[in-house]
Amino acid sequence: MEPDRTSPAAGAVCAVNMLVGTPGGGTCTFEEIKGPLESAGFVKINLIRTGGRMDGLVEAFKP
Repeated sequence: MEPDRTSPAAGAVCAVNMLVGTPGGGTCTFEEIKGPLESAGFVKINLIRTGGRMDGLVEAFKP
């Protein structure tokens, strides 16, 4: 998801669905994914591709 959580549209719809169907569910931005990866010791964390169908790709390496 983009930081404003309004795009991609499929992600915004998914977030609403998650909020309705689960306690506290939602979607994640790249920054929200990057932090835990750093905490787990991953390096060179990059957002390789974003996609309109929630098909983004994050790359990270574990030394």
